[in-house]
Amino acid sequence: EHRSKHPNVPPVWTECWTGWYDVWGVPHHKRPIEDLAYSVARFIAIGGAGVNYYMYFGGTNWSKPMYLQATSYDYDAPLDEYYRPTAKSLHLA
Repeated sequence: EHRSKHPNVPPVWTECWTGWYDVWGVPHHKRPIEDLAYSVARFIAIGGAGVNYYMYFGGTNWSKPMYLQATSYDYDAPLDEYYRPTAKSLHLA
């Protein structure tokens, strides 16, 4: 649909979520590496020109309360909240 409406504009995936946020009391969300890598490869294969990973590295809002949300918002990111590479980062490199 993008190509038909905008033939001279390359398709860009602006928020490719590497995972999902957590709320208090719910198990940590994880997006399988295979699912993420396949989704990106499929997008590129159909003509996608660029991918922006939303939450490439995690973070923590230590001591700042958030309503029903855990203080760690690493989103199962390719780099953890201490900027260490995870297995997911190796698949995206």
